[in-house]
Amino acid sequence: MTAARTWAIALAVALGGPAAGCKKKDKPPRPDVVDVRDGDQAMEHAIADAVAHLGVFEAELAKAEPGKRYAIKKGFPRPGGGNEHMWVGDVKAVDGGFAGVLGNEPRDVTDVKLGDPVVVKRGEVSDWMITDDQGRMWGGYTVRALMHEVDPAQRATVEAMLQPLPE
Repeated sequence: MTAARTWAIALAVALGGPAAGCKKKDKPPRPDVVDVRDGDQAMEHAIADAVAHLGVFEAELAKAEPGKRYAIKKGFPRPGGGNEHMWVGDVKAVDGGFAGVLGNEPRDVTDVKLGDPVVVKRGEVSDWMITDDQGRMWGGYTVRALMHEVDPAQRATVEAMLQPLPE
């Protein structure tokens, strides 16, 4: 049986609220969490693109422009296997990676909680995102891959935020 990975959608970080629905038998539904099966081609492609363009994020983070917020996503090991991918905000570059604070309330992971300081090695990054005060969003590769899960009314709001991806 294929294990599932849990993804906290970026909208909680980008919009400050819930994003999309999911159902899991042993946990109550969380509007900001989506379960994705290991091997999901759209998600694997999104992660590969995010990692391939991590240098773009790093260059923008080095500028640290006022009014912009920087976040990365990391998979945290879940009890019983798999990962729960969550956003880390208030990101700063550190030797070999990034430091910030956990931006999602974990659903399954128990060793970290919302607001905890987190260090993420460069090789652990599964996505990155930059937002600004004008409601624009760059990156968010996994968010884009999960757009089909977002409520149609909220989808329009998110799509209006999305900026072109680097090529």
